[in-house]
Amino acid sequence: MKKKYSKEIEPMLSPVLGALDFSLNGKNDVFFTSSFGYQSELLFFLLEELSVQAKCLFIKSPLSIGGIEEQKDYILNKYTNFEIHEIDRTGWTESQLNGRDFFEIADVERETICRALKRGPLIDFIETYSMKTWVSGIRRDQTSSRSELNFIEITDLNVIKLSPMFLWRSQEIKLLTKVLKLKTNDLYQDYCKLNEKSECGLHL
Repeated sequence: MKKKYSKEIEPMLSPVLGALDFSLNGKNDVFFTSSFGYQSELLFFLLEELSVQAKCLFIKSPLSIGGIEEQKDYILNKYTNFEIHEIDRTGWTESQLNGRDFFEIADVERETICRALKRGPLIDFIETYSMKTWVSGIRRDQTSSRSELNFIEITDLNVIKLSPMFLWRSQEIKLLTKVLKLKTNDLYQDYCKLNEKSECGLHL
């Protein structure tokens, strides 16, 4: 694996692809998660560049809004080698809210709902398909709780999590998506991230 990229992105892209390629070599238990949010195509691009065979888990939620279906349709039409698993949690979320406004319930209950909303399907997916390697698009500069994020970590779910973008900053994401001509979803918003940690409940 040695492709040529423009000089402005080569120093960022090649080391990340090299590390990811080394870490995933020979593995057949790989999955990744996507919200089809702002930088979502970049993770698809990285895995496609390496010809990684992986399942993609998408948890659909009424608490995530903004251009999601359009971004999803665009990406899935462009990247056809991935096995997509969409879990619709609309009914579950509505039953938890029981007619209440999400923003009018206590912070603790909102956090509990968001955690169960995302983590329940994640755990079921990992167990059902015997997944051992999770590739994530999270980065250090996104939240204070991610400031010490590493490329490779062992999770509480007994899977290895790889975060290939962990060192990239917002300006680097903008440069990469521009040079690589990747579609961003600027409309995306996850209400579950509107808390002091800015975490949606999927990542701990």
